[in-house]
Amino acid sequence: MIIRGDAAHRQRVRERLLSRAVVDLDGPRPVDDAPCWFFSGKPNERTGYCQFSVGKQKGMLAHRVAYALWRGEPEDGAEIDHLCHPADGSCAPATCPHRQCCNPAHLAAVTSRTNALRSTSPSAANAAKTVCDSGHEFTEANTYIAGDGHRECRTCNREKRRRRVAAGLVKYEPKPPHLKCKRGHDWTPENSYTAPDGRRRCRACMRIRESGYRSKPPEDTAA
Repeated sequence: MIIRGDAAHRQRVRERLLSRAVVDLDGPRPVDDAPCWFFSGKPNERTGYCQFSVGKQKGMLAHRVAYALWRGEPEDGAEIDHLCHPADGSCAPATCPHRQCCNPAHLAAVTSRTNALRSTSPSAANAAKTVCDSGHEFTEANTYIAGDGHRECRTCNREKRRRRVAAGLVKYEPKPPHLKCKRGHDWTPENSYTAPDGRRRCRACMRIRESGYRSKPPEDTAA
């Protein structure tokens, strides 16, 4: 919980925060025609955010306190994103005045990933790409998600492996075919067939599923 105390205490905190806010009536209004409320405190030199104390709670972020006061307590792990922050990278994070805005209409509680993707960071720029550096489209079938969460192009990975195999850097060892299905039935010609989608099916597994369907009691449709 960000703000502790009863309704009267929360109202006093609201009034104290508003007394530190400067409404920019002449500035742009990118969100619902609502002006920015710039907190008058000195922003952090590294992050550009302003700090605000509530009782014994020191060093709280002013915009996060504003969100809790007017919009409600954010969920655990949520980050407060400034919707008024320009997405064109026109201002550096540490000197961006929009990080000092505490207008609740300009704030949104989002996940850390969403907040990062809305920024102008290199990771956000890469995530917005629809094709890889070689021009291959990032479709579901052509995209591989690595262990650290970044995307890789399957076509590029295959071409890279072919080049390494051709150069003798990697020994090509084809994977042996599966001799049994997932249930352990042998893939014999009598027990396998090719479905219309091109996939191999196990006849024994299909008989098991069909027997299960037939053994189910009929549903009682009487009203």
